[in-house]
Amino acid sequence: MGGLIQFFVENPLAIPLFLVMFTLIIAVHEFGHYITGRLLGMRVLEFAFGFPPRIFSVRRGGIDYSVNAIPFGGFVRILGQDDFAIEQRGTGDPGSFTSKPWWAQAIVLAAGVVMNFLLAIVVLTAAFMIGTEAPTRTKIGI
Repeated sequence: MGGLIQFFVENPLAIPLFLVMFTLIIAVHEFGHYITGRLLGMRVLEFAFGFPPRIFSVRRGGIDYSVNAIPFGGFVRILGQDDFAIEQRGTGDPGSFTSKPWWAQAIVLAAGVVMNFLLAIVVLTAAFMIGTEAPTRTKIGI
């Protein structure tokens, strides 16, 4: 544990940089669900950063874009995709998650992971194109 504390003492920007990158990963992941849901005709109710309680929100085109108090996470709420409800809202509505075929539901569910994979490719490609330094240790005299 001492090595980790020493790392953060020597690199004070590591924690804010981690939080920025973590937020970016979440945003890209949730954007994958959001954009595929919209493209496949599902009614998106909310696109949120963080978990409630809500700090503020903006409503545009029937969608609440919100920022919440607990920053570790995010979610996209789609009509008919109430994970913990027995009775799903929006049953029979053509814009409901449950009214779409299984393959459309699967695409929306998998889109977050696919977007994280694409983000990893972009970040690693940029890092290797720019050039990065990696610490190396060599033993002299062997």
